[in-house]
Amino acid sequence: MPIPPDWSKKLQSVLADWKQRPNEERYWGDGPFDSFVLVERASSWSDFLVWLSELDGPWCFRGQREASWLLHTSLDRAVLRKYSRTRGNIHVSGYDHLDRETEGRDLLFRFQQQAHHYLLHTPARDDLSSWFALMQHHGVPTRFLDWTLSPYVGMYFALEEESQGENKCSAVWAIDLQWLENRGQELLQEKGVAEFPTDACLRAEYINSLLSQSKDGEAAIIKVEPLETAERMSAQQGFFLCKLFHIASFNQTLMRMMIKPEAVERPVVRKLEIEGAHRIEFLQNLRAMNIHRASLFPGIDGFGYSLKLDLEIKVKGEVEPRTLTAKTQARNVGGSMTTYILGAGASRHAGYPLTYELGLLLREWAIRTNSTWSGFIQEAFELYGGLENLERVLTDLYERPEGSPASKLSRMHCGNMIGAFNVAIPELFNELGQNASTSHDLYAALATRIQPGDAVVTFNYDLACERALRNAGLWEVSDGYGFDLGLESIPRSKVKLLKLHGSTNWMGVLFGGNTGFSQASSVYDKRPAVFGKRNFTFLGYRDDIRDPLTATLTSTPGNPALILPTLHKTFFHQTTFGREWERFWDEIWQQAGEALHASTKVVIVGYSMPVADERARDLILKCTNPKAQVAVFSGSASKSICQDFQSRGHKTATSEGRRHFEDFF
Repeated sequence: MPIPPDWSKKLQSVLADWKQRPNEERYWGDGPFDSFVLVERASSWSDFLVWLSELDGPWCFRGQREASWLLHTSLDRAVLRKYSRTRGNIHVSGYDHLDRETEGRDLLFRFQQQAHHYLLHTPARDDLSSWFALMQHHGVPTRFLDWTLSPYVGMYFALEEESQGENKCSAVWAIDLQWLENRGQELLQEKGVAEFPTDACLRAEYINSLLSQSKDGEAAIIKVEPLETAERMSAQQGFFLCKLFHIASFNQTLMRMMIKPEAVERPVVRKLEIEGAHRIEFLQNLRAMNIHRASLFPGIDGFGYSLKLDLEIKVKGEVEPRTLTAKTQARNVGGSMTTYILGAGASRHAGYPLTYELGLLLREWAIRTNSTWSGFIQEAFELYGGLENLERVLTDLYERPEGSPASKLSRMHCGNMIGAFNVAIPELFNELGQNASTSHDLYAALATRIQPGDAVVTFNYDLACERALRNAGLWEVSDGYGFDLGLESIPRSKVKLLKLHGSTNWMGVLFGGNTGFSQASSVYDKRPAVFGKRNFTFLGYRDDIRDPLTATLTSTPGNPALILPTLHKTFFHQTTFGREWERFWDEIWQQAGEALHASTKVVIVGYSMPVADERARDLILKCTNPKAQVAVFSGSASKSICQDFQSRGHKTATSEGRRHFEDFF
């Protein structure tokens, strides 16, 4: 869906006509807004993905049930009233509205006055953004408009309810978020408003001061992330857009931003219409990506509604899910793609241990180093009479089941022991990596088979694979892990390496790196994995390469971002402020599922797909393209893995008698 080459010229023509004939009815209110929007239509899931591939940089998304609806806040809609007057023989009808500022302030006052009767906790009186978010959550009209960073979440909200319009079309709106932020900042600075603080907490307080202003505010729309939000906002990757100018509507304010002082030269507001005939197909695809009511609205109500929608999908006919991203689709149109799935059996050839060997090596490391964490590891060894079954030991420490050795310890002490293993594993692996050759024969051989556009999905913590891929000119740390580090000096990666259980060079950040209780927030708008200097050096980068995020942290992160080998894995950190990192893990796993479905070939090496890894088994078996060739090199587990695939209709799944990593070559 390329942008029409004459789009800018057409907009200029509309503006010129508007200037000459400003009193014509088509230029009243929101009338000309459609001319500012690039409207496109998706007749298939592939169309949607191609549309996404054209959106460079950060965009935000909003789904609406009716394609005919414009971008109106709930307050815009609530104050609108229809009038009809007759004077003599002249009948006049139309729409006007109550004063937005007056009605908005009255609603805020009444809500703040009475909310304590219904809620155990309310925001600080002057925390207006949190109050408006709370009002929005409970159905009170506000000048906030809900948006999301996820196009897939936006698509879900567009299609959750069936369109009732004549053409049965729904729509996903998209706004260039970088343009919106920059333009809003410019307009505010022209009015003498200081630049937005970069610190999230200070920015929220600063925005509260802007929200307290009256009609004299600049005609700008700003991004708002309140200090306090509902749990669903994190699940939906949500935030708000808010106009600071009360007199104009959201659409009118957006138009003014697009033409002052000069008209934009490219579309910064786009709308994708989806025909109702494709609604069930799209919902099925989203369901396969774990995007549904229950995941977006945590709680029994969200779960109940998801069951209702599941039944509707079943009644109206199941459609084969196709969960591949725009970028995956774009780079593989007309071509083949291979996804390689690597387990511990692959990295064992590079000198790293299998799970049953890991516990023994960790104990040896603890004895040898005598570090702060050594005592906890030695205690676990004595408590369980060994660490050969490390999965069981760690599972007990997490869950403290009744009758287990861990049940006799306090929750805090078990947490300290888990922390010791979490710190020790990267230290041990770093030692193994430094002592081993920088070029492992099998990984180097694998790199010769991998082509640009392929993907590697791995459950291994070590860095042997990325080192081999980088030596072959295929992989870069800039965005090679599936998230962007913001390193403009490093090229983009030709291959994605998706590490579903984490990596020894990912250092985890909780609460956005903040340490004060007043600053803590369960919504961290950046990646929670950061990189230290030695992490870049080990991968062969220059000494002056630094992670931009480390400069913004108030403390040094010391919690490695690893999913430890337990029997029941959880992909988040539960804190007193909510779940941390959940969105981060979900996005990496989502990319893995998309790669599997886009692939024409899937190669599984050294991964036995154990029953305990329920999420991984579901990902691999459900998301792999049914038409893809599947080759398995996982030792004695190869045959049973092939049978699992064949039972799901993958007739081409085979190990062909070749069962190990070296057999692949």
